[in-house]
Amino acid sequence: SGWWQSVVTIDLDRDGDLDFILGNISENNKFHPSESKPLIVYANDFDESGTLDIVLTKKYKGMTVPVRGKECSSEQMPFIDDKFPKYADFAISSIEEILGQENLDNAIQLMVNNFSHVALINNGNMSFTQMKLPFESQWAPIMDMVVDDFTGDKIPDVVVAGNLWDTEPETPAYDAGKGLLLRGNGDGTFTTSARIDQSGLLLNKNVKAIEQINLYGGGKGVLIANNNDRLQL
Repeated sequence: SGWWQSVVTIDLDRDGDLDFILGNISENNKFHPSESKPLIVYANDFDESGTLDIVLTKKYKGMTVPVRGKECSSEQMPFIDDKFPKYADFAISSIEEILGQENLDNAIQLMVNNFSHVALINNGNMSFTQMKLPFESQWAPIMDMVVDDFTGDKIPDVVVAGNLWDTEPETPAYDAGKGLLLRGNGDGTFTTSARIDQSGLLLNKNVKAIEQINLYGGGKGVLIANNNDRLQL
């Protein structure tokens, strides 16, 4: 499971059926969830204030513990200060001890164990093989993608782009994205380069959507929608 941001269909291996590319948050994050150490999100009105409280947790030494520290957690839910006057007591407590098992049982619970961008190769009979996208693409979120033969070799390629600047206070912005051209190799894999002088792309704003459009005279272009900024072409 992931925090999926985008999806496109494409025949990556040229076998006549549709494969998928899924854009995620990227591996460049502070959480690094995995199968054995997932990121678990709870949502409930833990402090009975009338609004939902969102709590991020992780596995640590056999316990489920909050990602946020005591100071930030108590700003969100003031009862924590009364329950845990000492930072040391909070630091050694599980999320069950902090919020109560019943409150957690009644909460919305979501779990994620993979932040990588992936391709799903269609094997037929509703079976898929998952492959990671190239290392260079894992530096930033993929908020949107455009599929076309950009290199003229009759093999589909993919332009990917995205950043995520609006994060919670303790999480740095996901702002390493510059846009990438993933050149299809025809076997489900891609070749790419992060060098701007090779890709010709500089999509480094808070990119949320990209769309291929037809230009006057028969050409094609890609329109880029940047949050709180001007459009790019």
